[in-house]
Amino acid sequence: MGRMMRRSNFMIGTACLAAAAFPAYFAYQVAEWPGVAILGLLITCLALRVELESEGPVGHPQSTGVHAASLQGRDSMSASERAAVRADIAVNMRGARIAQAAGSAFLVLGITGFFLS
Repeated sequence: MGRMMRRSNFMIGTACLAAAAFPAYFAYQVAEWPGVAILGLLITCLALRVELESEGPVGHPQSTGVHAASLQGRDSMSASERAAVRADIAVNMRGARIAQAAGSAFLVLGITGFFLS
């Protein structure tokens, strides 16, 4: 099973990089290396936002009703429902971490390419 998970993670990572390769190429054509760095920064920021909101909504301090409703809904769940929600969150976080790694790689690649060219 461990071998299957490693293979699955490799396939997901490869698919993520392949999906991000076209926007990176387009960013390079439009703005060269700074474009690739900005794309990496954008991907990283979006992945961090997804990670921040994994446990529930994160909003403005004046909209406390949304957060309170989320907590009340979580309190009314049974233990098995909470476990299922945690499992879903773990699956979603795997994708967010891959996106963070891809975004960070584009950011480093863009900055390095800018300074070396």
